[in-house]
Amino acid sequence: MSEYTIRRNERTGTIISPFHDIPLFANESKTVLNFIVEIPRWTNAKMEISKDEPFNPIKQDIKKGKLRYVRNCFPHHGYIWNYGAFPQTWEDPTQTHTETKAKGDNDPLDVCEIGEQVGYTGQVKQVKVLGIMALLDEGEAKNKKYATEIIHETHEAWRRIINGHIPCKTEKYDLSIYNLTNDASSGKITPDNPIYQAIRQDEILKPAPIDPSIDKWFFISGTSNM
Repeated sequence: MSEYTIRRNERTGTIISPFHDIPLFANESKTVLNFIVEIPRWTNAKMEISKDEPFNPIKQDIKKGKLRYVRNCFPHHGYIWNYGAFPQTWEDPTQTHTETKAKGDNDPLDVCEIGEQVGYTGQVKQVKVLGIMALLDEGEAKNKKYATEIIHETHEAWRRIINGHIPCKTEKYDLSIYNLTNDASSGKITPDNPIYQAIRQDEILKPAPIDPSIDKWFFISGTSNM
């Protein structure tokens, strides 16, 4: 099981919530947004923001008791883009989208960043929106205007949670809303709060061995029906 987590502001060293404390907009008037890198390009460890832990660290996802890795599609290794999320967004699992007819996945809004720079886990990059891809809509690319609407919808859903307009824990989801910066939030605490103080401090551990099969290449047959 992975003990590696990221939740510090790299400038100040302060523990923050990448979910709640990093603003969505870097420059709203110029439509520049902050993007959190969870999985850097060419890596395949499935890192993601933990929604239920205090201050929402970025850590490796676990499925059926095993650390998750994505398969490597030849000739690449891991993701072919920087993969991550927009902070201060939330896909509400109780709401059904009018076009996809699917409910939200209870996560911050996913982002594929296609700039030339390879990121690193926990990095905050400033980006502009080009479009949106609905995975349940046969990969159909949507335009920039539609993408912006989705971003604002998920930001408003996050605001409802963080400001206590809807509960942060139900039968469908369990979110930690502890943060340092949102004045209207019941989850705002200060660094002297026992919850903040109880967060495990940095500790350098010896890396665990990784199964060589994680680097295996997979191939798509030319006769595959895609």
